[in-house]
Amino acid sequence: MNILICTSNAFSVPCAALNRLNLLSDALNKFNNNVFLCGFNYIKNDFAIRKNRVICNLPKKHFFLPKAFDANLRASIFYKKNLSKLIKTLNIEIIIVYSTFSTLIDPINSICHKHNIKCVVDCGERMPITPRTLLNGVFYMQTKALLNSFHNIDGFIVLTPKWEKFAKSIGKKSVLFPALLPRFEKLNNFQSSSKNKLQSFRIIFMGRLFRREMPMVLIKAIDIANQKGLSTELIIIGNQGSTFFERLLLRNVIKNVKKNKNIKTTGFLSNTKKARLLDTANCFVHLRKDDEETAHVFPTRLPEYFATSKPVILTNVEPFSLLFKHKKEVFFIPKTLKPEDLANAFLELGGNKNLSLSIGINGKRYASKYLSSDYIGKKVNRFLKELI
Repeated sequence: MNILICTSNAFSVPCAALNRLNLLSDALNKFNNNVFLCGFNYIKNDFAIRKNRVICNLPKKHFFLPKAFDANLRASIFYKKNLSKLIKTLNIEIIIVYSTFSTLIDPINSICHKHNIKCVVDCGERMPITPRTLLNGVFYMQTKALLNSFHNIDGFIVLTPKWEKFAKSIGKKSVLFPALLPRFEKLNNFQSSSKNKLQSFRIIFMGRLFRREMPMVLIKAIDIANQKGLSTELIIIGNQGSTFFERLLLRNVIKNVKKNKNIKTTGFLSNTKKARLLDTANCFVHLRKDDEETAHVFPTRLPEYFATSKPVILTNVEPFSLLFKHKKEVFFIPKTLKPEDLANAFLELGGNKNLSLSIGINGKRYASKYLSSDYIGKKVNRFLKELI
């Protein structure tokens, strides 16, 4: 099959979405497919095809529109003008739209129908109602997609069982693709947690410390674990506040991080440096509230954690509670998200190396089977072929 993946993303800005789509492209190419990924940049021509990438010229910005709405509108303007040309030039048989926004989905789906080819949506996050999503157009675009756009497409590639349930409720076929293992060169050479020679129990967190990450629960748990006798340290990987608005949101959390001697931040790291640092962890933490936003997304960082054979602590909420078992592939803490419960998880893993080792091995075994390129590639390939 010749497959085109349409996005509103810029190739010049690294992000989890592009990582996911690049890994999906590689997985599908293993099954005699030709996958072309569209992304935006400023170029002279309307578009340029470079091997498996379609570099799309970014239309002019509308300064009076919110950033999120404008990005999708500009992308839709490009596809309205050029998608038919791309379909004919590349002999496209099916299109995957990476979006949950009507502004992008509707025009692409309409053009697919004109050419008698299938249109599939790869669902990302389902954003909550907040002042920000109301003002930037995200709530409007997503609500319109839920009420209308999704009913007109041919199928879904979904992150979680919650999205699967939604697809079924509107009579659409779907395939579950939570995430894919990263391209670590030495994936099978990570040390086991029992061989970690650090004097302290090291916890690693990747990402920005926004409210949904429950940063104060994590910070308080570090202090409690140290007070209870487990020498504990937290390493935070990732830039914290790259824009003025983000720094404003994170100011209180960053203040607490800076004054805590047991917490260190690294900023952005290359993949090589990040992989080496991940290998030094005793465990990883990923906290989430029990809400609709959590239930609709599978974090791309989880496969990176699993790949190290180190235990991962998760909140016992969907989608994790539907995919993993406590003290088998992961270590669950209650959805009440009390710092004491998280601290006790550190104490139990720090004091029981066999349990820590077992969870780490089982987590990697799960990811190697169900999040592997071969497994996901075969599964998605079969789904797309059946649609055609």
